[in-house]
Amino acid sequence: MKNNNKKIKVNDSSSALKPCTLCNPRKYLKFSFAYISYESYSPKEQDIIKMWERMRWMSAEPFVNMVFKYGKDKSKWFENIPLSKIKKNVPSKFREEFCSVTNETYAVMRVFPSGTPNGTSNPRIIGMIKNTIFYIFFLDWKGELYNH
Repeated sequence: MKNNNKKIKVNDSSSALKPCTLCNPRKYLKFSFAYISYESYSPKEQDIIKMWERMRWMSAEPFVNMVFKYGKDKSKWFENIPLSKIKKNVPSKFREEFCSVTNETYAVMRVFPSGTPNGTSNPRIIGMIKNTIFYIFFLDWKGELYNH
């Protein structure tokens, strides 16, 4: 037998590593429509378009970056509201899969960050954030599920 002494070069330098931006999809905000239990009425076309634009914007950067930049600005990010302030309960289907935890709050996304173009109430999308996933419960197109 012939001895094959080929050397394998191993690059262990961290400077040669290139970060992968799509390797861990959990780093970005995602939206789940699996638990919707209430919709106030049929939305206007402009509301649907704006909701889609907001969802794309909110998930464009890693979740931690967005929280750091916009976490305290409820017009750009989510507004946290106690469970007692919303006129609806967390869907039972969601509760079967996710047990409640201490200090649990609703996360409210404003469809229009700075008010609607026609001057009516700003539609709200209400749910909970668990592990970078926004689980949507209520599509409040008239903005009537809580006092704001």
